[in-house]
Amino acid sequence: MDNTLIRFGSPRRLGRPLWRSAVLTARAVGAAVLVVAPEDQELRDELEGVGVAGQWLAPEAAESIGGALLGESVPAESGVVMTSDPDSATLRAALMAEAAGRYDASALRLLLDKAATRELAAQAGVSTAPGAVWHPTAAVPAAVRQLADTSPGGVVLKGALAWAGHEQARATTGSEAIAAAEALAGKCGTHIVIEAFVPGIECSLELVRFPDGSCRATGWSVKGRTDDERHPLYRPRIAPAGEPPEALLHAAEAVLREAGYHGIADFDLVCTDDGDVVVLECNPRTSWATLLHWTSRGYSSVDCALAADRDLAGGRESLLAAEFLLPDDARAARAVAAVAEADGWVHPVVEGLRARGFVRARDLDGLAAVAGFLERACGVSLASHLEFAEAAVKLEAEFGTLSARRLAGAA
Repeated sequence: MDNTLIRFGSPRRLGRPLWRSAVLTARAVGAAVLVVAPEDQELRDELEGVGVAGQWLAPEAAESIGGALLGESVPAESGVVMTSDPDSATLRAALMAEAAGRYDASALRLLLDKAATRELAAQAGVSTAPGAVWHPTAAVPAAVRQLADTSPGGVVLKGALAWAGHEQARATTGSEAIAAAEALAGKCGTHIVIEAFVPGIECSLELVRFPDGSCRATGWSVKGRTDDERHPLYRPRIAPAGEPPEALLHAAEAVLREAGYHGIADFDLVCTDDGDVVVLECNPRTSWATLLHWTSRGYSSVDCALAADRDLAGGRESLLAAEFLLPDDARAARAVAAVAEADGWVHPVVEGLRARGFVRARDLDGLAAVAGFLERACGVSLASHLEFAEAAVKLEAEFGTLSARRLAGAA
């Protein structure tokens, strides 16, 4: 199958090393590249220098020209690989490809909807948080008040299309939950998902599902306890070197199978304190976790989606990787230099989001050595990352195999 790689939004957000890796993979497999983003001559020159068949369109020309380009002189069975984010860009890319007859966006639409994802998980026998869905055309149901009043950690409210902390709220009482639901409804204009807070360790799991139904995991990461109040995009996280625990894979694959989706998917899941795996949401796209997983493995979900049957590791072993915010004060320059000296890389400030560093190590002792160096060189602490790495070992032991209870919904 001849694929077209679609990037809706600046490739700089994905990360320069990841983007270059994706473009090189596209060239290797003979895929075309279509970028829809504001003008960026440096990246356009790089695209041409690699030697792929590519087009760069302004966002306002996407639907009128992009669809025509996608439908131009390609076999009917040709597909697309999308590496767009956030959700709004992913949906525009999918609809553009669908209009050209190159993609069926129905499954992607379902996964972008948090309420629909809950239904898919339930149908697949996968756990979700106790909750309800409220449509603003009706009164807030009494069940929402009861859920907030009886859940030990209160409730989390989110718009159907919420992402990365946007259009989300917390409430600890029924009155707070109703007020928050009404405020969110006025802000986002969609139905609202209200879920009981789930105590446990939150993980990201990224995988690619292919048209034949097979899946390939491209990384997993640990983000710490769910009661961490830091912004989702700025929480510290680590990517273990090993394969994801089987229980996490089972849950994610079951949801994708139920949706009939194929492509890149990024899951947020909780390994609960009572030994269950709860799906919070599925993003049918790349995410910030993609950068960390690429750091760990040396290839990304985009590479995998483009080159399904190739050995992308190339003999390289996966490593333990850590992601952290860089200081935005007088230490910034020292931090950038220190990350480079530690054989890491820096994702600079992009679209108003803070710069972050990525480092890797062979094992926990190696990460501790890197942490000590960064602390001395620029005052960056990786204490949380070391804790998360230890937690990951426990998660691998507890969730690495499926218990009979977790297998109950497999068939």
